[in-house]
Amino acid sequence: MGRNGYIPEVVTRVDKRGVPVIGVIISFVVGLLCLLPFPSWQSLLGFLTSATAMLWAGVPIALGSLRRSFPDAARPFRLRPAGLWAPLGFAAANLLVYWTGWETDWKVFVAIAIGYAVFFINRAFQQAEERPDLDFRSSWWVWVWILGTAAISYMGTFGQASHPSGLGYLSFPFWDTAVVVAFSLAVYYLAIRTRLPAEKARQYAPSDDELNLTPRVGAASLG
Repeated sequence: MGRNGYIPEVVTRVDKRGVPVIGVIISFVVGLLCLLPFPSWQSLLGFLTSATAMLWAGVPIALGSLRRSFPDAARPFRLRPAGLWAPLGFAAANLLVYWTGWETDWKVFVAIAIGYAVFFINRAFQQAEERPDLDFRSSWWVWVWILGTAAISYMGTFGQASHPSGLGYLSFPFWDTAVVVAFSLAVYYLAIRTRLPAEKARQYAPSDDELNLTPRVGAASLG
């Protein structure tokens, strides 16, 4: 992230033995601080589950976008049918976040907000030519997703069994599941529709070899 300009470049510096000392120290301190809001191992595990689900939720969207932007790319592994599994995978990730409950999810969203704050503060001190392109026209769906996921979690009933942490407007198991899945599918196809143009996406790849853009016969399908 430091090399891409998302966080201060200082975290990428290494000593004479190739160890990123500053990055290791920062990671250690941040790791310790992350333990403070959690009174038990169970609550920490819930936080990690929700955060990991949100992290990997971007993978199905990346898959769907790349399949459409580079349909002729040679692939050593072929997921069939990706056009079905990708949106379902995104919905499943959002369900995991929702099931974790607002009592834990709000901490995840605070952590995301802190991350964005670090990003924009770092960006403010960068030279114009060093600032990474935000590609807002192709990334604004992320804000819809994060804010919408937070709102749904807050309106849900999941939390401690004896003391639900959400507002309880969405009843389990039908209405809340239906809302999460419908919202997930809407965000998924919004992200696919507003994805980066193929020419711009190609700029973020170091080379065509990394994308393995060797045309294949009959590769245009999304399967």
